[in-house]
Amino acid sequence: MTVPETPADLYALPQPVLTQLRSVLARHAPVLLDAPAEVALFTYDNGTFVIENYRDTAVTIRAGVTGATRLQEIGGTTSLTAAGEITGTMGDSRPAFAVSNPAHSFRGFGFGFSLGSASAN
Repeated sequence: MTVPETPADLYALPQPVLTQLRSVLARHAPVLLDAPAEVALFTYDNGTFVIENYRDTAVTIRAGVTGATRLQEIGGTTSLTAAGEITGTMGDSRPAFAVSNPAHSFRGFGFGFSLGSASAN
């Protein structure tokens, strides 16, 4: 894999390139992120994940979540339904969810439990 000499130049890679890199590096992870640079994904082993936007502007990304048909926002009432699919470099397909994050903010979601029992614990 060819990468820029200066690690900070990774922020200049276009979104399609970042998505392909993420799909290879995280091919066994339950969540695949299709997002521009400066958007991070944190996954946890309890069926939850956090998307954090470090950018100065709001961003809408797609999160491909293996086996999920709905996402429940942690600590909120928002429930998202899959809209399309994300196909990774290795040929794996996942239901895709559109997630909007304001500048310098994060949102947490759960997918490994029933929607009625979602909690921030």
